[in-house]
Amino acid sequence: MAPLRYLFCLLYSVSSVFGEHQQVILGDAATFCATGKRAKGEEAKLDYRGDHITRPVAVRQDVWVLSDYYKDRVISRNSCVVFNRTFYTDTGSYELTCGKNITFIQLDVVSASEASVTEGETATLKCYYIGQYVRWERNEKLVLELNCSSGEIRYGTGFEGRASVSSDCKQGDFSLILEKAELKDRGDYFCYGQSNGEKERGNPAAVRLTTNPEQTSPILNTTQSLTEEKQTGTWTNESVIAWLAVAIVVALVVGIVVGIGLGWLLKSRCSSASPGPRARGDLDVALRPLNSQSTSPAQANG
Repeated sequence: MAPLRYLFCLLYSVSSVFGEHQQVILGDAATFCATGKRAKGEEAKLDYRGDHITRPVAVRQDVWVLSDYYKDRVISRNSCVVFNRTFYTDTGSYELTCGKNITFIQLDVVSASEASVTEGETATLKCYYIGQYVRWERNEKLVLELNCSSGEIRYGTGFEGRASVSSDCKQGDFSLILEKAELKDRGDYFCYGQSNGEKERGNPAAVRLTTNPEQTSPILNTTQSLTEEKQTGTWTNESVIAWLAVAIVVALVVGIVVGIGLGWLLKSRCSSASPGPRARGDLDVALRPLNSQSTSPAQANG
């Protein structure tokens, strides 16, 4: 057993140096693809090799056959075996055999925190590590690298002048500060320290960043909003309030106009119903004195 254990440890070491390495966030997919050509009748297989266990994942002759342990979450695609969701216990070394070719893959499944930022604002991605070195990566490409001992700092393309580390290295806080966030900054960021020249995970090991579009003016464009909602057939509380506000304003304007109109009409009618000024002749008669020299009817008859 000792020689076999030694051989396994040797293969594990070789895999970490010469093999492939995948690091995925817990719950995401992981893909293992055979690279060599398989002669007819030769077998292809994928085996998991943990610290104390070896377990088959899938075997292929004409088609891939999945083991019962993985059947509910692993699928096959041509020459590849895909974990459609990963468990934390999937971390370990995998041996992929295709004919005479053997590939060793080291899979690391890490937990991640989440961060969200609006376009143009500043995002803070948390990471803690005890050491003098930190490296942030996204899509396996450099974002920022800091050596506290020498003060040297390097930036990845597109992060120059926007990325920095939050505080003094003595505090172990190597959180990434990303200023003027852009929509294209969204993605998975991995934090590493370094010990004896080898990468070590920070805590947390990864941060999934979501970037949201910049918010528009808070003033509601009623016409546009109502048109869009009419087209989509959806109504929101804001649209109902907008409609009520428009209805109230219209009612007030109509009430004012109607009130002015009614006032003017009543005034006109009252003016036309009142007696007008008397004719000049009538006024003279009314003012003529009783002892006027005009002949009375009695005198006329005498």
